[in-house]
Amino acid sequence: MLNEYQKFSNSNIFTKNRTTSLITRQDASTIRWTSKHMVNIFKELNITQNKTHHIDFEFPFEKMDSKYIRHFIRGFIDGDGGFESSKGIFTITLVSTSIKFMQQLGNEFEKITEGIKSTIRKKNGKTVDYYSLRFNFLRTNKPEKVLQIYNYLYKDSNLFLTRKKDKIESYLKYRGKL
Repeated sequence: MLNEYQKFSNSNIFTKNRTTSLITRQDASTIRWTSKHMVNIFKELNITQNKTHHIDFEFPFEKMDSKYIRHFIRGFIDGDGGFESSKGIFTITLVSTSIKFMQQLGNEFEKITEGIKSTIRKKNGKTVDYYSLRFNFLRTNKPEKVLQIYNYLYKDSNLFLTRKKDKIESYLKYRGKL
């Protein structure tokens, strides 16, 4: 996968693995790459360094080919979001320091499926305040709506965090939809 990305982005890629014996930290891997081409694309998409402190961030969805939006959203979920399933209740949560970006994502999800509504709450973090975007499903046909989102995010996709996909699949299997 890295070789394919390297060809596409015309970049140099460096990897590093870190293992730890500390109970409070997990092993981690770092991928670092350099590419003038990708820096220019990120600038066009308003993506800058230190996104945590970019509280007015808005993503220019209109500049992105619509066929890639679902991949962008899935990547954002993998990085700053998650699926929770407990006792048959399913929740999607995303976080960002930009309320504008959270509103944009809420609007994109409302386009995916009818009957999904979003709620944004301000949270006080340890180092920075942030916004939490949660999706609420009307009770009518909730598993079918979650299935619509699942298909939108994962159909014909091969790059994603398996543990996040497993959570949504677990809920859908519990509800008899997979």
